[in-house]
Amino acid sequence: MARIHANGRIQYAGHPCRADGADADDVARVAALDLKVASHALGLAEANGVASGADRADRLLEAALDASLPLDAGGDWAGRDDYEDSGAESEEDSDGEALPPHFSRADVSRPLDFPLLSRTTRLEVELAPGEVLFLPAGWWHDVSSYSNDGVHCAVNIWFHPPDGATFDAPYSDGLWEKDWAHWQRDILPALQNV
Repeated sequence: MARIHANGRIQYAGHPCRADGADADDVARVAALDLKVASHALGLAEANGVASGADRADRLLEAALDASLPLDAGGDWAGRDDYEDSGAESEEDSDGEALPPHFSRADVSRPLDFPLLSRTTRLEVELAPGEVLFLPAGWWHDVSSYSNDGVHCAVNIWFHPPDGATFDAPYSDGLWEKDWAHWQRDILPALQNV
C-alpha cells in the first residue's frame, strides 16, 4: 500500500489513483471522449460560422486537454511518463489474466505461507435470494456464489468513493458525471440494439 486518501480510498504501490478512485485509464478515457465531443462541436461551429459557438467549443477543447493530464504516484496530477511502466509485479489468476492490484494474494488453503491470516477475524455471511450485502471500501472479501436450483445471478455494484466537500457536491470535479454522460449517450444505445 502506498497511500490512504482522506476518504479511505486505498492507493496500492505502483498503481496511482485519485481519492475518488480514478486512475490514469479513467482520466484518459473521459478526456478522450471529451476531446472527441469538443472537436466535433468546434468543427460544427466553424463550419456554420458561429463565432460564439467556436469560442465555447474551443474552451471545452482546452478544458478536455487540461483534464487529460494524469496522476503521479502520490495521486496528484503529473506527466504521462509516470504511468508508462510502474514496475509493479502483476500476478495472474487461474485463466492467466492479470489480477488487479487490490486483489489479495493470500491463499487461505496455504496457511503456512500466510501466517498473519491466523490472527485475523473471519466473518461469514450467507445471503438468501433478494438480499444485499454492503461491503465498505477496502474490505477484503471472498465470495462463493451458488444456487440450490442451479440458476442464480450475483451482481456487484461499485461506487466511486466521494472526495468532495459536501453531500450536494460529492466529487471534487466532474469526471464521473462526464463518464456517466458519455456512457448514457454512446454505450447504452449501442447495447440496446444488440
